[in-house]
Amino acid sequence: MAENEILKDIFFIERGYLNANHFVYRSNAPILIDSGYVADVDETEKLITDLGVNLSDVSLIINTHSHCDHIGGNRIIQQRSDCDIALHAVGRHFIDSQDDWSTWWKYYNQEADFFTVTRSLADGESVAVGPHEFEVIYTPGHAADGIVLYNRREKILISSDTLWENDSAVLTLAPQPTSLPAAIISCAQQLWPGRDLSQLSTALVVPQDLFREPDADIQIAGILLASPEFQLR
Repeated sequence: MAENEILKDIFFIERGYLNANHFVYRSNAPILIDSGYVADVDETEKLITDLGVNLSDVSLIINTHSHCDHIGGNRIIQQRSDCDIALHAVGRHFIDSQDDWSTWWKYYNQEADFFTVTRSLADGESVAVGPHEFEVIYTPGHAADGIVLYNRREKILISSDTLWENDSAVLTLAPQPTSLPAAIISCAQQLWPGRDLSQLSTALVVPQDLFREPDADIQIAGILLASPEFQLR
């Protein structure tokens, strides 16, 4: 396999700092996992085209969450290909209701476009990327709709922004100043232990911003991941 081919016909595309890495499944019905910033869509297209995939042929985009660096290319690609887009049910609600605060686009003051979500994802279900089956694991904390994708057969974890190099990603908490004490109390009362990723058997972990073999540092994934209550408004 090619150096950036993590499974047969699934290719890893590494982007610059704070621009989400993403993945391409090359076939007659290509599948993308995340799509980068909208401002970088021309570069995204070039990187995907270099792998022999035409954006107009894309059949499905799977988004790990709805932050702008992960969904930026969605609308343009969907307009060109009429592809399906799959997102966790929480993120689907944000997109369907055009809530650009809960997606954090307005907080970050960055450009992004709404699109049509055609499939809701849930914790524990299986999503097919060609012949490769990935388990959806719901990991709220960095994003209320965050997921990781785990291929149990090959022990490959696409960890998105749930895990970074030697660390977990930033948790996004946005209470209003006037409600801060109540928000802290609510968070303390509503903590949800989530899925303990340190219990997964992994041969390869592909995080948001680096491509690396796992080591003992994967144990930091055993932290308690925050519930959607951390996304207070």
